Amino acid sequence: MSIDIDAFAHAIQSDLTSNPPTYTESPYFDGLQLTAHPASATQIFLNNNEFINQYLGENFYHCGGMTKMHAWALASYALTHAKETSPKKAAETIDTIFKATEAPVNDIALLSGIVVSKVYKISNNIWLAPISDAPSRHIKGAVAEHNEFMKHMAGRSVSPFFDSFFDSPRTALWRQRFTPFGFKVTNQSMTDTGTEQLFELSHLLTLVGPCSPSIRQFATELDESVPLKRYLSQTTYTQSEETKTNTITELDGDDIEKYRAIVSDFSRLNGDVKSFLSTPLIRLNLAIKHISEVEKAIDLGIAMESLFLSDSDKNSPIALPLRLRGAWLLGETQADREGLYKKFQKLYDLRSSAVHSGSLGKGKQENSNSDLLADGVNLCISAILKIIKNGVRPEWTKLILGDRN
Repeated sequence: MSIDIDAFAHAIQSDLTSNPPTYTESPYFDGLQLTAHPASATQIFLNNNEFINQYLGENFYHCGGMTKMHAWALASYALTHAKETSPKKAAETIDTIFKATEAPVNDIALLSGIVVSKVYKISNNIWLAPISDAPSRHIKGAVAEHNEFMKHMAGRSVSPFFDSFFDSPRTALWRQRFTPFGFKVTNQSMTDTGTEQLFELSHLLTLVGPCSPSIRQFATELDESVPLKRYLSQTTYTQSEETKTNTITELDGDDIEKYRAIVSDFSRLNGDVKSFLSTPLIRLNLAIKHISEVEKAIDLGIAMESLFLSDSDKNSPIALPLRLRGAWLLGETQADREGLYKKFQKLYDLRSSAVHSGSLGKGKQENSNSDLLADGVNLCISAILKIIKNGVRPEWTKLILGDRN
């Protein structure tokens, strides 16, 4: 049993040409949304159709949970879709809804700290783009509303106490996946919100630039192509990251190519290696965010310790193994390793001074603390990239005994 497509299309057509109208029209961001009246031919058809009637009042599952299906929602969507396409196409689409078991959803992270100029496809199901190109009418509508508001603010004095310029999200990072959808869903689990993967992808962006992206908002919603999306419960939001960014980095095509390669290599890592890299990536991101050099040195120190000393006993010495391991992981020649050994020593001295005295000291040195910390950031990036490329956690004993495989 299924819907009589021709009879259904005829009912829809009669509503679209009715005078007075049997529906109410209202804007839906950059599109439209029609609401069918109870006396519309479309809603009457749905209420009286034996096949459809068995589903009315039943739970309809989607990424936002579940919604009890009513004839007005089906009729409203049918009229909206018919006005955008044709009555027959709308009738056919409604028919497919009753057969669906899954649908595409988008997990969308709104990032501050970085900007891109266009849509970039990072992998088969991951994209990076300006927020104005996000796969969500809700988000694009909110951006347009904000931009319109800012036009009216131009030229007016704005208190520096409320300066949110750097922390405003400018970029959307999203992935698409499929979740249970429809009346016939047997697995009603909606536990995968995509949060963990998008936070990983955001932190991997730290290795490009380098930069310090922050997820200011996270949303999960049905893809715009999904029938009935406008009439189902909408976006699911989660809390943003705690620490805000203070810089904005513009990523170009070369940066994106590098990022694509990093994401591709990272996706092949097993769970143990991904878990091992989690803390270094997070702490490196925080180190870049900090304005305070003391805070930067502390988080950079944590990133280095988690990279080079995660297998150490809490009572084991720290400084010497860190210098040795860092030098042997990154140095290709004896001269390289000697230089790296000294640099890691200076970086660890900064970390110790920051932790124990709350300052970085004023001793004589060739480079400024800010230059040394910037070098430390790049060394951590190089170490993380090498581990990602190798695909395994370093075997430190073999490494410092000269094993270069």
